[in-house]
Amino acid sequence: MTTDNLQDPRDNEIDWDTTDEDTDEEEIDSIRMKWCADGSHTLDEVIEKLKNQIAFIQELKEQGYELIQPMMDDWGHIKKQRNVECHEVSSDQ
Repeated sequence: MTTDNLQDPRDNEIDWDTTDEDTDEEEIDSIRMKWCADGSHTLDEVIEKLKNQIAFIQELKEQGYELIQPMMDDWGHIKKQRNVECHEVSSDQ
């Protein structure tokens, strides 16, 4: 698996580490949250970088990725869950 489809084009500062195995059952990616606001000179820049990070994580979740264990020392290991179904909830229900 490559992470080309996962990397957020808005922010190239995210560290990625992937396994070398190409088996569908063991496709685990690692994400890092540390330093996501590095280089910011103002609080507005920090806010913008954090918003981009949040949007990126939300996209991962929408694609079916979940943490496989709690985040530790700024590392998170994620895996795409199988058979993820998205259901839109109507406000009428």
